[in-house]
Amino acid sequence: MNQKTTDLTSALLDGELDPETEQRAITALLDSGSDEVARFARYHLMGDVIRGESSVLATSVAGKVQQALVDEPVILAPRPRRSPQWLRPVAGLAVAASVASPYSWRRN
Repeated sequence: MNQKTTDLTSALLDGELDPETEQRAITALLDSGSDEVARFARYHLMGDVIRGESSVLATSVAGKVQQALVDEPVILAPRPRRSPQWLRPVAGLAVAASVASPYSWRRN
């Protein structure tokens, strides 16, 4: 799609063309091939969704996401390992010693 066609398509979508130019733009769009017509349809749908005039896309995406979640396999993860019971008091003692250590050196 060249810049002139892009600008013409944009103006057509925005309703900015007079009736004669609009008809020529539609004819040129139809003559340009199915790819350009499909692009025009996508642009039109995007504009509708942005303006809140269509919920087709949102419904389609929500349905696909819901189906993907249903199809998702359940993965059971192992329970996290608990640290040994003796590690917690030792860790606390190590933290206390590291905090107290700098203060004991300053007193001397």
